[in-house]
Amino acid sequence: MHYSRMAPIGVMRFSGLFLIRPESVPDHAACCTTLAIMVAKDLRALGIVVNLENLIYRISIHDIPEAITSDVVRPLKYHHPALTKEFKLAESAMIRSFGYPEDIIEDIENAKDESTIEGYLMGVIDALQVLTKLYEELYVLNNKSVEGEYNSVLNLVHEVIEKSKDLYGDEVYTYLNSIYLTFSNHE
Repeated sequence: MHYSRMAPIGVMRFSGLFLIRPESVPDHAACCTTLAIMVAKDLRALGIVVNLENLIYRISIHDIPEAITSDVVRPLKYHHPALTKEFKLAESAMIRSFGYPEDIIEDIENAKDESTIEGYLMGVIDALQVLTKLYEELYVLNNKSVEGEYNSVLNLVHEVIEKSKDLYGDEVYTYLNSIYLTFSNHE
């Protein structure tokens, strides 16, 4: 891979939403990293083994496709499973056009693989960071225009955390659900 062909990093997130404090892909990755460190530390204190290096690696690569393709609005990208699959195929082709090695492309495509706790947590942390950003916009910056998206992501986070019961047990679920409840109980 020629390093001059690396993905652009200044891509802004949340296409189609007005944000008072816009967020870029690197902003998102930095916030996800901080959240991952906190979550891994807390889970380790509960005796749950989390490979922090692996988790942070997944975070650092998970949005490379978004940095290349730009941010596609969530309602469009996830409107239908067939459309989501087509977006994934397009992202994969575009990553390849940048010359990323196959092993890194495979890692990008499997960053949220729920067969490992790190992959599962990557998905949870990604969703929680989106929720955190929307919370900031809605409740801290009083940006009422994001309320619908906030509620939609709140439901998504709930669904993702519910999976942890079957995948990783009650302790992981109870811990992650306690984070979710800080958002869902906001008045």
